[in-house]
Amino acid sequence: MPTSVLISLAIQKVVDQLLARSPKAVEKCASLQDKVIKFEIQGFDTCFYILVTHNSLEILTEYEHEVDVTFSGMPSGYIALSKNPTDALFNNEITIKGDFATGKQFSHLIELIEVDIESLFAQMIGKDLAQHFANQVKQKQQQPLSPKIRQLLQNKLELLPGKQDVRRFADQVHSLNLDVERLQQK
Repeated sequence: MPTSVLISLAIQKVVDQLLARSPKAVEKCASLQDKVIKFEIQGFDTCFYILVTHNSLEILTEYEHEVDVTFSGMPSGYIALSKNPTDALFNNEITIKGDFATGKQFSHLIELIEVDIESLFAQMIGKDLAQHFANQVKQKQQQPLSPKIRQLLQNKLELLPGKQDVRRFADQVHSLNLDVERLQQK
């Protein structure tokens, strides 16, 4: 079984226990029903999805449709988000893409759950190791990029196609697929 599936099962168990202790959070789920939140964990190239139902949060490792909002950051950013969402967002420890209102509502839901991510990590991997990991991530984030790397990243960003170009290409691929299906049917 892939590691991400095992981690998602562990997170699901913890989330279920936390929701059981917070009736207000369960009520808040109803206002976010059918919303999908994506969490990108930088440094691990991993992501998880949370599907909000009327009274729970379903943790998924795969989701093939468009999400409502994406949170992206290093593990230390998620720890900061659990402690003070406003500071984590304004200090760019966590970035949000998509529907900002849904992201804000979800942040309020997390505040109601009162999850202490740092203590959960400490329980899973040991307090000393969790603190060491958090310190190393902070040190890496504080190191400035060299001018050569900064220039290289800027050049690569300029080469990326725009959102319109990608959508147009995706539409063309979809149209081609439909044409191939029609041709196969004939």
